[in-house]
Amino acid sequence: MCELKENMLNKCWILFALILFFLVGAIQNNSNAEKFTLEQTIERSIVAALEDTATVSNNAHPNEKNIRQMIKTLSVKEGNLSVHLVTNNNLTNNTKNLILTKILADSTGIFREGFAHGLKSANILWDSLLTDPGGNVHNETVLIVTLTGVKNGDIDWSALPPENLPKVADHFWQHAFFGGHVPTIIGCTPY
Repeated sequence: MCELKENMLNKCWILFALILFFLVGAIQNNSNAEKFTLEQTIERSIVAALEDTATVSNNAHPNEKNIRQMIKTLSVKEGNLSVHLVTNNNLTNNTKNLILTKILADSTGIFREGFAHGLKSANILWDSLLTDPGGNVHNETVLIVTLTGVKNGDIDWSALPPENLPKVADHFWQHAFFGGHVPTIIGCTPY
């Protein structure tokens, strides 16, 4: 009888150890699932920033999938962000000011989110559909803006109007299609 109790007690301890083993494993897996790389974290922040500034047009509601499709490339290397985006708009003379305003607002949000994660610098390229004089539509880079952490320290992102982004950026270039004063920076490289 004593041997039966001891055998039952051993089985209970083994069962308890197995349950404890699985619980610890489940807790550890759950904590690992919530860890993201800096690049993934910044990408999520950028998507959220773009969703916040998205305007609803043509009854198309912006969603995460549509926003993610705008991101052509995104990389973070040694604290430097490089993001290449594509607008889903066709630039025309009637829409160019509205689209430029939107691109500047989105870029401001991207810089705000990126530098909140301790980046050293960020470079943003925007592509859009352009129609040439012959009526041919093609994708072309329309805006490049770069900002370093040095300049970032002097910027209050919560109060910066998007139209001031060209004034505070280290490098700023916009396509001549936007007209008016086109700030160009000597030595500005798009990549």
